Parts: sequence; structure tokens; C-alpha cells
Amino acid sequence: MIRLKNLMKYKKKILNYPHFICIGPPKSASTWVSDHLKFNKDIWLPPIQELNYLFTGFYNFEGKNLMEYKYDPWSILKRIVRNKSIFSNSDKKFYKLAKKLTKIDPKGVNFNDYKKLFSIEEGKITGDISPMYSSFNLNQIKRLKKVLNTKIFMIVRNPVDRFISDLRHIEKYKVLGDIDYFSEKNIKNFLYNKKIVVDTFQRHKVFYPSEIYKKWKKVWGNNFKCFFFDDIKSNPKLTLKKIINYIGADNSKRISLIPVSINRNKAKKNYQIDTSSLRRIHKHFLPELKKCDKLFYGKGKKWLINSHNILKN
Repeated sequence: MIRLKNLMKYKKKILNYPHFICIGPPKSASTWVSDHLKFNKDIWLPPIQELNYLFTGFYNFEGKNLMEYKYDPWSILKRIVRNKSIFSNSDKKFYKLAKKLTKIDPKGVNFNDYKKLFSIEEGKITGDISPMYSSFNLNQIKRLKKVLNTKIFMIVRNPVDRFISDLRHIEKYKVLGDIDYFSEKNIKNFLYNKKIVVDTFQRHKVFYPSEIYKKWKKVWGNNFKCFFFDDIKSNPKLTLKKIINYIGADNSKRISLIPVSINRNKAKKNYQIDTSSLRRIHKHFLPELKKCDKLFYGKGKKWLINSHNILKN
């Protein structure tokens, strides 16, 4: 993670770009949010999904294929569908600036150029959807507030479901080899063994929704808002409308032919978790679920009751 103390030298330069930031956390519908905001003519998002620039910088992107403006049929089709032209000048300008940022020292960030990434498309609402920002500590968030004047929102998901989704993800790509990722023994290791370094598992506590909410709400106040994964599942149209209204865009400019129910990251496989493994997960997250019950009212209470019921059986 980059050291955000370097932001202090920008404290007199309050940036109005991007207009909004979605901080995640991972496995909480950020892909769905990104896809459907791109289908709105009032919104422009960068061609690279999940920039995470404030988290890691762009130095690790140098020379990578994703930093290139592409002319293949699939890339052109995506630009058309996502409400852009066949040859998007805005995307070209973005890649040019982004390549410049790959040269920046990973210990700092260049906020002047970061701002320019989102001021390319004038007259449109622009944003940064980067789940890893949810892991920032309180001091880092305070430093960001000194230079950013933007709306922040997060998608809150039941921590039990988020953990299982994460587990499905690493199982899909066999990150730890050909093992039973859903056995009670391995789940116990994922939860408690600090020697296992697997992306979000090593830091799963920083993705607890109660912790994320309290840190960001304390600093951002009324410019921080929560939306719920449960609502995206039950009423995606209304939830998307609320998100669009919150960031200041015009919901009527959405391409209506694209169903809001489309989710390209939806799990295509049903995973069966044995009872002992499932109980282990729910028991582990009980303290966090109790905090969610107090913070998120009806949603948190529903999660807690569900876990209690599973542990009783």
C-alpha cells in the first residue's frame, strides 16, 4: 500500500474530481455498480476497472496490456455498449495520463494528475470504483479528506456471504493448489492462520463492514453513504436509481435496453458447504454481525438472526 502521508503537501488544493468514489469492499457488487453506471449517458468511468490508484499507485501497471488503448472488435464493441464512441478520445487521453502515473514513485501519489484522469470528460459525472480503498485506516482517510472533496459510498454485504464469495473466488483459480477449499480444516486456516497469504484473507478484518463504516463516516460525514448488497439482489432497479441520484447523475439518461439484473460476476456454480464448515464461519463472524445489527438496523438484524438459526441447527 502506498504511504498517504505525502498527500499533506496538497492540503491547499481541494480537488473536485472525481465526483464520487465507491470504496467496496471486495466481493460486494462493485463490478455490477461499475457496469451499470457505464450504461448511463450522464456518467463517464475510466476504461480500467478498479483503478486502486490511491492504494497501490500505477507503478505496477507499467508496460502491462491493460494500459493500452485497443482497436480489436471486442474493445470497440465495449466502448459502444458502454456509451462511448467507436474511437473514444476521452479513453485515449486517460491512457496517456495513466501511463505517466506508472512512472511515479510507489511511495507517493500525484494528485494533480489523478484529478486530471477524471476531468477528461467535461460535463459528465465521473468516479473511481476501487474496493481496496475500504482497507484504509483512519489516519489515511483523514489525509485523503484534506485533498478530496467528493462523495463516498460503499456497498454493505453480510460479512459471512462476502467471506464465502471470496472463498469461491480463490477456489475457482486454485490459488492454493488442488485442495478442498470448503473443508472445515482449511476454512479454519483461512480464518485464523496468519501464515496463509491469500489476497483478502490475510486482511479480512479490515473488510468488516462495521469497521469500514465507522472510519469513513467519522471523516466524511454526510458525504458518505451506504447501499446494500441485499437490495441489489431484491430490487436492482431501485437501488441503481438511488446510487445514480446520490452521485448527482440523471437516472433518465440510462440506456433502458440493458436489464439491471445483468451481473457478469454472478456465481455460475452452486457450492455445497458441509454443516460443520458453515457453522465455523457463522460462529467466527458473530461478533461482527452483532455490530452490524446496531449499525445497519433491519439488514444487520436479519444477518444476525440467520446466523443464530444456523448455529442452533
